[in-house]
Parts: sequence; structure tokens; C-alpha cells
Amino acid sequence: MESRLIADSLVAAFDPSVVAGLDLYTVHQWSIQPKMQIALRNESRSIYRTIGVDGMVRWMNALDWFIERGFVDEIGPYGERWGNYDAIFTRRR
Repeated sequence: MESRLIADSLVAAFDPSVVAGLDLYTVHQWSIQPKMQIALRNESRSIYRTIGVDGMVRWMNALDWFIERGFVDEIGPYGERWGNYDAIFTRRR
């Protein structure tokens, strides 16, 4: 899946496990506008990475991956968006 880093944001300490676990590659621009986007917050609660997801199977797999590893979706399961994001994950402390 494609992902983008937010300029001037501090990358989270857990980022390497996210990149490896979801097989992400970082791009400067989306190759196509993703249907769904996931945002990740770093330890200071700033959004530092966005992940573009196309397709419901990849979407559900990504959500499951985060939840199984102790992340919390700030938006929740009700399908509402916040800005461009369909899910915003924060790591539990």
C-alpha cells in the first residue's frame, strides 16, 4: 500500500513495524487518489503518516492489523470521516 509522510512531522518510534507489517512504501504523491485513508498519530499525538487503501479486503485487513497490535481508532466503526481520513490510529500507552 502507498503511504505519505506529513512534512515536518516527527516519525513515531513504532513506525518501522507499521511499514513492515503492512508492506507500505512511501510516496510523495498518490499514484491514484485512494478511496480510503488511514492516518497515524505519533507519540505527541500529531498525524505523521497517511496510508491510502483501495478495496474493502485491504481496508479490513489494515484495520484488523492495527487493532490486533493495540492501536485505537479515534473515529470508530460508524463510518464517519474526519477531514480526509476514514480512520485515525493512535497507539495505546
